Amino acid sequence: MILPLKQSNALTDFMMDLYVNRVFGVFIVWPDAANRTLEEFADYVLKLKERVNETEFENVRPQLKDQYEKLIKAPHRNGEDIIVPTGSLFIETLPATTSLIERFKAVHRAVDAKKAQAEVRKAEMENLRLAARLLNAEREDPDVEKKIVVEGSGVIVNPDPN
Repeated sequence: MILPLKQSNALTDFMMDLYVNRVFGVFIVWPDAANRTLEEFADYVLKLKERVNETEFENVRPQLKDQYEKLIKAPHRNGEDIIVPTGSLFIETLPATTSLIERFKAVHRAVDAKKAQAEVRKAEMENLRLAARLLNAEREDPDVEKKIVVEGSGVIVNPDPN
């Protein structure tokens, strides 16, 4: 909520100091211009032009021009959207001298790579073991965990134990 200031005090005068030139009594300083959008700046200039006479505005014009140049030259301007056609989106990172990945993630990737290498070695060893079983004419499934062999005949199961 924004309410009009009816009576100023020391705190409000202090807060307003960045915005008001004490000599002319007009708004000429636009603080933190780098964090503003071009639209906000244009709106500010239009409102300023409405509030001051032509002479005062001409006195302020060089400062406004400097602030405008700073906004235009800012590498990252707030409030601007860059629209990239998604049908032709292509992003490539250039090789750098340092990695962009966090240290924890880099270490975790190294651990994952070692784990993958160990799994490949394990699969290769298992293939050698299976080949050796075939050479020794062992045709049973080597992955069976438990094998129960019942030998002999003569086992009688009594259906009624009473």
